[in-house]
Amino acid sequence: MTLFGEKFQKIREDNKINIYRLTQKAGIERTIVHKIITGDRIPQAEYVHKLIAALPVSPFEKDELRTAYHISKDGEFLYNQRVQVKRLIERMHDVQAFMERMIPPASPIQSAGMEEYTDIVNVVHGELSVNGLIGDMLDSETRTENPRVRFIIPHDHVYFYDTLFQKCRVSMIKAECLFEFSKTMDITKARRNANLDVIDALLPFIMYAPGSFEAHYVYSVHPAKHTAVLPMPYFIITSGRVATFTTDMKNAITFNSGDVAEFYGGIFDGMKEKGDTLNRRVTSVEEIAEYYADTTKTDAPSISGFGSHPCIALYYDRATLDAHLPPVLPGREQMIEMLQMPSNYMRNLSQKGGIPAYFTSKGFELFVNEGAIPTIDNRLFRDYTPPEIAETLRKMISDTENGGMLYRVINASKIKIPDCFYVDVFSGSRMNIVIGSPNPADGVNIVNILEESVVDAFHDFLTGAAASEITYSKDDTLQTLRAALEGLA
Repeated sequence: MTLFGEKFQKIREDNKINIYRLTQKAGIERTIVHKIITGDRIPQAEYVHKLIAALPVSPFEKDELRTAYHISKDGEFLYNQRVQVKRLIERMHDVQAFMERMIPPASPIQSAGMEEYTDIVNVVHGELSVNGLIGDMLDSETRTENPRVRFIIPHDHVYFYDTLFQKCRVSMIKAECLFEFSKTMDITKARRNANLDVIDALLPFIMYAPGSFEAHYVYSVHPAKHTAVLPMPYFIITSGRVATFTTDMKNAITFNSGDVAEFYGGIFDGMKEKGDTLNRRVTSVEEIAEYYADTTKTDAPSISGFGSHPCIALYYDRATLDAHLPPVLPGREQMIEMLQMPSNYMRNLSQKGGIPAYFTSKGFELFVNEGAIPTIDNRLFRDYTPPEIAETLRKMISDTENGGMLYRVINASKIKIPDCFYVDVFSGSRMNIVIGSPNPADGVNIVNILEESVVDAFHDFLTGAAASEITYSKDDTLQTLRAALEGLA
């Protein structure tokens, strides 16, 4: 019996539901319902939806059944991974909303903190004391002339990352971290993608502290393998001070010594040289063009996109680029050539099969009404004129009808999407998270992720999104595109 069958049987028995009446209401033969409950095969989605709709139970119990069905169909790891990816995307939205609500303080935060340490070595025990130590170290560092913190701290230590994010937001503190991706995830034990959890912890910094935050990663079979030679695997380095922590982050030893800080700094820098950089900030169209030209040299079998606005890079032909780039621009001809590369790349892939490309109603309306693409600097790339918008809409409609592009409008009631945001996933290769800024002078931040398990997780999520509840149907999307085109007439 499948997990769905077990859950369905339990809910039916708990609620004393008559199977005969249920089959009549659902319009399904009794023998089919019996097989769904007792059989080992995963039922067809059509039958599942009818049965759940017919059940006289609470919405909570119906949600339990839907979850059990997806786990039975896809497996617990894949189901959990899709939930993780959705959570990551929504977390980006939440971080953006948080930043927009926050008002920066008029002066740097002053904190009483803990008592000053006078001994060279101090021992701290207990979660509250350790968190107090962390807060004190970060507060003290923000009051130095050139605040800097380097660290290796578990990604799930919420207090540390939340506190550091606040410091990065209101001070000039420079933060560098080293973290680990796992190459040997045991799916049967973990039942989730641990590497996605790491990305989740770093997202706020990647989005809103790109100039003062550097994330580097290494691969490890076992957590803290690279620091196993040290008495304690985790540490924080500030100016003339080091705190080392046990694996459970409940005990710490602090060293108030410049020599010890220099020693641990050497260890950190040595490990960083062996790792890779996660985030890279790009501040001009020239850099974006060069970056994507390099990206499209990879041999990815498919590409998908998901974000706040329609992906129209497919339509960047020479005439369009020549009209949108300033007449006087250093390396203009070279930039046109580079910007055509991703366009040609996408065009070739679209002929082999539909490219999933999802966008929000808000981002679509911005493009239709203003001709703006929020992740491209409009100082160097002119906004689209009404005739150009209309022509682009015609192409989008045609490609949606013939399957060259799987354009879909994102259902905002099912998933929250940040503004000025786009994700490009090159399957089996890499993914880019592009985060724009309302202020064009700030440029954009592009996060390039090569870790295979993270790329595959986003690829799976995006390729399945067109058939899920987080996007509207093909017909509804076409209706949206046609209505916008008629409105321009």
